Amino acid sequence: MNETQKMDHLPLAVTALRQLAPLHLPTYRQFRFNGDALRVPFADFAEADQALLRAVYPRLVELMAILEEHWHNADATLHAVQAYLNASAWVHVVRQMQKFGNTSLATTHHPQLGRVIHDIRGSSFTALSIFLQLIEMDLSDETDISRLFYLTRDHLKIMRNAVQGLDLIGEARDAQENYHDITLIVEKWQGVTHHVQDRLATIHVECHYAGSISESCLEFAALDRVLYNLINNAVRFTSDQQVCLAIFPLDETEQVLRFVVYNRTTAAHLAGLQQHYEDNLGQLFLGGFTTGGTGLGLRICAEFVTNAFGLPSVEHGLHQSYFGATQIDDYFVNWVHWPTAGD
Repeated sequence: MNETQKMDHLPLAVTALRQLAPLHLPTYRQFRFNGDALRVPFADFAEADQALLRAVYPRLVELMAILEEHWHNADATLHAVQAYLNASAWVHVVRQMQKFGNTSLATTHHPQLGRVIHDIRGSSFTALSIFLQLIEMDLSDETDISRLFYLTRDHLKIMRNAVQGLDLIGEARDAQENYHDITLIVEKWQGVTHHVQDRLATIHVECHYAGSISESCLEFAALDRVLYNLINNAVRFTSDQQVCLAIFPLDETEQVLRFVVYNRTTAAHLAGLQQHYEDNLGQLFLGGFTTGGTGLGLRICAEFVTNAFGLPSVEHGLHQSYFGATQIDDYFVNWVHWPTAGD
């Protein structure tokens, strides 16, 4: 698989994307958001789901240790991953993960449970599991190892972000001050082939910012949960297997970034959305509407952004365009904002 494809110019100009929402969006937080808004304590899961978390998380830690060698010898790392997958019954793990949370949903009433289950089953795990199955079937090569590295690293951090107490040492490390540069987002998305269930697309990134975007791994994992949800949705519905991510500051102070994810889609899909929402496609961020998913993905994005800016409610955030969605030509366009980090 080829991960080097790159568009010279994204189809929608930044000048047009700047008009999607106001260029002054203040934050109301006294202290920076640390990324811990949408999580569930490990003890609140049903025993069956606790057992599955105990089985999956250490396997990913072991896989990560193998992948960390890929910078030195990708070919040898590929063979090591294949051997590990054969020894660890990975296909069985994936099948079990498809059922993760079902028991807890029937017995537990934590308000964030559905959101956490959504992101542990989905987000980076969807693409990760597909890549591992391709490797297991000998349908990949050493060029896929870097993508697998990013997906594994991201999902470990997302699991620690979403499940409080899953890994106390890792969680404490994630909460420490650690500035994350925007290049960490660009490098793992630019030109990659991203898989979601039976769909795939090439991701194209245009970034007009150089600097930090988060102050800890815990916060960065929250932003990752936002971007994976947006990009996964776009991959599911793209009509030409292309998804675009544009990143730029709102003004010269560079205190807030706009992330715009968009994809060309079919007239039928747009018509279906407009039939439900008319000209208010941003209401998708309120959650509940789905065309084959759970209806939670965009709501999760909205709740994280609401927390990042200290807004009183998701509804307020939508009304003020901190996040939203619209149609431009035959593109379905979503956007969110996130405060930059540092002085």
